[in-house]
Amino acid sequence: KEIAALECLEVDWQEVTFAAGLQSLQSGRVDTSMGGIYRTAERAELLDLGGTPYRDGVALLCKEGYKSLEDLAGKKVGVIQGYLWNKDLQAALGNDAV
Repeated sequence: KEIAALECLEVDWQEVTFAAGLQSLQSGRVDTSMGGIYRTAERAELLDLGGTPYRDGVALLCKEGYKSLEDLAGKKVGVIQGYLWNKDLQAALGNDAV
């Protein structure tokens, strides 16, 4: 709001889903979107994204003490749908394992 006031603008905000936020940017319905947008090369080009302040990474959580992809060979691995590294995990461990 303070930045908008400095620019003699008013803020009109609305809460939307991630997908709706991207579509609103692409269609020009909004000027900016804020939140956690996972950066991919395709999204960076499509949305003209600047540099990121941090990069997200993968964490492996388990009771058994697995520490590497090799430790997961032959195991079933649960993932949250839509994460950027899911395709890499499927390629490394097989579609039936992930």
